[in-house]
Amino acid sequence: MTDISPKAGIIVEGSARVSEADRDAYLALVREVVAQSVTRAGCLKFSVAEDIIERNLFHLTELWTDMASLDASRYGAENMAMLQRFAGLDISGRAVLVYGVASAVPG
Repeated sequence: MTDISPKAGIIVEGSARVSEADRDAYLALVREVVAQSVTRAGCLKFSVAEDIIERNLFHLTELWTDMASLDASRYGAENMAMLQRFAGLDISGRAVLVYGVASAVPG
């Protein structure tokens, strides 16, 4: 029988398009964000991948234990400073959704 015991969590899913001129700068910043985030309490996963069809379209996926951990990361001084560095880049079509997950089953 499949284990369907509740496993609460938060999933963040997003995407953004980056200009070719800012691609390298964007990737360097994203590497820093991921490296910092995965060390924070409550972060179970943080990945960014380029779309396999559309160059310079990037998708991100984060998995957090709870909303408090995500908020502490998102609104912390370190993250706010990092966001200022992204502000100077040509990024468009940014979309992010945050999902609360009440349970999960292995698939």
